[in-house]
Amino acid sequence: MPAGLTQSVKIPGAYNLFALNGPASTYDSSEKMLATGTQMGDQIQAQKLTSLWFSWVAYYQKSSGAPQIPGQDQVQLSPLSITRAEKSKADGFAKVVYNVVANFRQAFPKATPEQLIENIVGFYLPTDRKTTQTRAQLTEQVKSLLRGVPDYTKTPDDKSWYPDPSQDDSAKYNLDPFVWFAHIKLGMTGYGFSIDDDTADVGVNGAENLYVSIGSLAGLPNQDPYDRGPQPGP
Repeated sequence: MPAGLTQSVKIPGAYNLFALNGPASTYDSSEKMLATGTQMGDQIQAQKLTSLWFSWVAYYQKSSGAPQIPGQDQVQLSPLSITRAEKSKADGFAKVVYNVVANFRQAFPKATPEQLIENIVGFYLPTDRKTTQTRAQLTEQVKSLLRGVPDYTKTPDDKSWYPDPSQDDSAKYNLDPFVWFAHIKLGMTGYGFSIDDDTADVGVNGAENLYVSIGSLAGLPNQDPYDRGPQPGP
C-alpha cells in the first residue's frame, strides 16, 4: 500500500486502462502515468502510454530511415531526452519498440494507435493474425520492453529492469508502470504483466498445499522467489 494511505486501493493494470470502462485507481506516482481515478483520468493515462510507445517509434524511424507506421501521425509525441552515454541502449530499445509496433500494425491494420498499444500491452495476438515475426519472437520482445530493456535474456536479473516511472532519467523506458508497481513497489514476482509467466507459472504438479498472502509476503512460509533459470531461445 502506498505510504500515507490507510485503506485498500484499486490499481488498474495498464491493459485495463485501455480495455475497461473507467477502472479507478487512487495511487499517485508524481503524475508519471499511473495517477487515475476517473474514466477521463484513465483515458489520459492511456494517451500518455500511447504517446510514449510512439515516441520511441518516431525516434527509431528518424534515426534509421525506417518507414512511418500507419497511424503514427495521429499521436502527439512525448520528447525523449537521450544522453550520449545511453545512446546505444536507447537505439537498441527503440529498434525493438518499432519492430513490435510494426508487427502489431500488420496484425491490426484498422486499429487506432491506442487500440494497437492496448493489444501489445495485453499481448492480444490471435493465431490467425499475420505478422512478419513469429509469435514466440514477439513474446520475448514484448517481455523485454515491459521490463524496460532491449533484450532481457542478455541482462538477466539486471538492475535496469522495471525502471522507476517517477524518475526523469528512467521514466522513458517504462512502457507499463503497472509492471514496476507489481515487481518493485509491491515486491511481487508473478504476473506483473499478461505474458510474464517466467516466475508465475511454475508447474507445481502434485502440490498438496497452496499459500496465499494478500498485501505482502509476510504470511508466506517461503519468501524466496522462484528462479526458472536459463531457457532456450524461441
